Amino acid sequence: MVVLTDYAARVMLRSVLGKSLALRLYSNDVRPGKADTVKNYTEATFSGYAPAVLSGERWVWNGNTAKYPIQEFVASGKKGELVYGYYITFADSNALLWAERFEDGPVAMNILGDTIGVTLKV
Repeated sequence: MVVLTDYAARVMLRSVLGKSLALRLYSNDVRPGKADTVKNYTEATFSGYAPAVLSGERWVWNGNTAKYPIQEFVASGKKGELVYGYYITFADSNALLWAERFEDGPVAMNILGDTIGVTLKV
């Protein structure tokens, strides 16, 4: 079994986060798991939704952790749904990197101005 050093793990994480990533919301009632693929998640379709493209330069590093500025999603009120969490893919592919279910969810995105703010920390 391969054992990564802390240094190697940091280098790998910085390499992945340096790429263009997509933050996507999901609307099915699923709990993320290690064997998941994007097929496990139903991407949100509420009016006003579009995935957020994350730029590698915007991550703020503090030791071994990185935080991304809050990303807000705002409903336009024409078609609503419940949102259970988010998942991250590379922007140019559907390769799933990680997912998180909202602790206080699901969040209703039904009326004009309903908002979800997502702050990423890894």
